Amino acid sequence: MGKNLLSLFLLINSFFILDALGEEKSNFNNNQSDLNSLQPELISPNKDFYILGPGDEISIRFGAFEKDDDIGAIFPTNYLIDNDGNLYLPRLKKVYVEGLTVKELSSLLSKEYDKFMLNPNLIINVESQRKVGIYIFGELANPGYYEFQSENLFRPTVFDAIKSAGGITPYSKLENIKVIRKLSRLNNEDKVQTNVNLMATLIQGDSSQNIKLYDQDYIYIEKSESLLKEKFLKAYVSNMNPQFIKIFVSGRVKDTRESYELPRLSTLNQAISVAGGIKPISGSIQFFRLTNEGIEKRRFKFKASSKPGSYKNPYLQNGDTIRVGDSLFSNFTGVLSEVTEPVLGIFALDQLFNE
Repeated sequence: MGKNLLSLFLLINSFFILDALGEEKSNFNNNQSDLNSLQPELISPNKDFYILGPGDEISIRFGAFEKDDDIGAIFPTNYLIDNDGNLYLPRLKKVYVEGLTVKELSSLLSKEYDKFMLNPNLIINVESQRKVGIYIFGELANPGYYEFQSENLFRPTVFDAIKSAGGITPYSKLENIKVIRKLSRLNNEDKVQTNVNLMATLIQGDSSQNIKLYDQDYIYIEKSESLLKEKFLKAYVSNMNPQFIKIFVSGRVKDTRESYELPRLSTLNQAISVAGGIKPISGSIQFFRLTNEGIEKRRFKFKASSKPGSYKNPYLQNGDTIRVGDSLFSNFTGVLSEVTEPVLGIFALDQLFNE
């Protein structure tokens, strides 16, 4: 009964996860035709891609008056962008800045302060950044939306985002990862796209491919038609993927723990072995996996000699569920055991007294 409830819980829970991701994933897929038509643009660290938003704290200094203490007393140094995207500045009062880059804000404020002072020479820096939210979809263990803290102006990389999403699968194509970025509102919030080759980072140490990410960036990893075991091993060694995964095994196995922590790259046959092996007179194997497309289901006869990575012996991913089914005969013998057990117990007790 408990095992059936666990399976039902996992199934219902998977539907909630799909619903939570469904809307954002749908928007992403609907925009694919538009994104594919964009001209690829190298996302360079030298370009001003940081877009200001609520929670950012910036410093504003007037270069022409840096040594003037009176000016410093009139104009505070640091300003926080409020939840509505506004700054409250001396003389200018409320200024809507959300969606602008630092350079665009500097140009805007310089024109306004030109009305009050000669050559203000503004110097603007981001002193504290809001959280960075990244959308990452495609062939990953746990695709979705992830937030990163921005202490000390830290910005996550593509590698960090993949690691947060539970790592890659043996089918993830790392040579052609799409990174899509929204531009500022003065650029009509147009999008730019670039493709990065993370395998070059893992194999050749080319850190230029492991680009830094900005708030609201999209990452998409395609699925390969064939198993990429060697590349998956590279990712495993690099610590991109967690060292262990949690899987569920139930049904006619000798160990009844139901959940197990196994090393990455473990196979279905290895999981069954860890669960004590299959009991005699068992039925088919039922295998369940939550994917981007829904719940993948497989049913097959157990075969100890199945090749690792094959249909009947897949490499496992976090959250995979394996159930060893009953056969018609095992059902019969189970009922028979329940009926005869009390009788055998009485017989054994009677023998004990008669000895």
